[in-house]
Amino acid sequence: MLVVLAAAVLFVPALNSALLGYFMVAVPTQMLGRANSAMQVLAMGAMPLAPVVAGFGLSWAGRTPTLLFCGALCVVAALVSVTNRGLRSLPVESGWSGHASRFARDGGRPQGEA
Repeated sequence: MLVVLAAAVLFVPALNSALLGYFMVAVPTQMLGRANSAMQVLAMGAMPLAPVVAGFGLSWAGRTPTLLFCGALCVVAALVSVTNRGLRSLPVESGWSGHASRFARDGGRPQGEA
């Protein structure tokens, strides 16, 4: 558990700030308020799910199965992020503007798609 917590403390804030930084560059200025509101609704809506899963899991299945299930959810989320080609292809900060404008110029389609 210590390793998982250490990884979250070390890597998640950096990843979060990088993705939010790109978000600020990629979203047109006039749309930032709406896009940020939509993102916050989704993020805040997901927060109550952890106590619900833990509460029902502990009462129905016990400690070990609940921990394994929650760990599996974290692994699945990490795998989805790591295997996402669009996410992996994001450039370093100096290339964000060009990448975002190229994406907008292509009509919102990722490069290589028709």
